[in-house]
Amino acid sequence: MEINLNDVIVEQLSQSAQNSVWVPAEYSMNEIVYDCCQFLEGPRNMKSIDDVVAERNRQVSKEGFDSGHDDKYKHNELALAAVVYALPTDLRREYFADLWPWDTKWYKSTNRRRNLVKAAALIIAEIDRIDRNA
Repeated sequence: MEINLNDVIVEQLSQSAQNSVWVPAEYSMNEIVYDCCQFLEGPRNMKSIDDVVAERNRQVSKEGFDSGHDDKYKHNELALAAVVYALPTDLRREYFADLWPWDTKWYKSTNRRRNLVKAAALIIAEIDRIDRNA
């Protein structure tokens, strides 16, 4: 059974009203429900997090870099690749050869923001790999 958060909040507010809990008159029920949902669900204007999750999903579905693939890396390869993507351009040029763990054909730099999204997705992959092998 799927739970609708709005229905739960409306029910709780109704019960609170019956128990004489004071709610400011300037708030409509819709505003109260909206505010409660925002509080309970957390901020939803975090495009960066959505983009990182989408990138990690893309790495798995389009590139085939699933847990079985990632578990083959035992020498911090995922973390090192993340570092390379996260470096500013001038430092990346200086340290690329020392840090990049794979053949250069796998390095696909785009722009600063996109590179940071890729770095974050690779960090998630590395954390997941560590957790699976703990």
